[in-house]
Amino acid sequence: MKVEYRGPHKSVDVPLGDGSTIVVRRGESVEIDDSVAAGLIVQSTWRESKAKAIEPKPEAAPEKAAKSVGKDKG
Repeated sequence: MKVEYRGPHKSVDVPLGDGSTIVVRRGESVEIDDSVAAGLIVQSTWRESKAKAIEPKPEAAPEKAAKSVGKDKG
C-alpha cells in the first residue's frame, strides 16, 4: 500500500515487518507492506496515497540515512 506521512516532524523512522527501518519525510509517499501501512493510516499523521511512491530503502546507518532523504525543505 502507498502511504504518505503528513505529521509535524520533518521525517520519521518507520519499522518494517522484516526488522529493517526506513526514513519517511513529511509529504513523502512510500510503498510498504499492507500490514505495516494499515497500522499507520489509522493515525491522523498518515494517509493512504495515490501519489507515485518511492521505493523504501532500509536504514543502515545514520550517515547513510541522512544522505538518502536528501536536503531538508523545512
